[in-house]
Amino acid sequence: MEKKKRKYSRTDRLILGIGFTILGLFVLSIAIPIIYVVLASFMDPTVLNN
Repeated sequence: MEKKKRKYSRTDRLILGIGFTILGLFVLSIAIPIIYVVLASFMDPTVLNN
């Protein structure tokens, strides 16, 4: 079965690009603090205070 390849207009691509950019920033804003907490749990407390 063949997939139909959909062609997007310039406006559709722009809206998708903006949407994916916002989604990426949202994911980073959640992932970076979680990664920091996980890494901090393995560090020495004096290193974190500096």
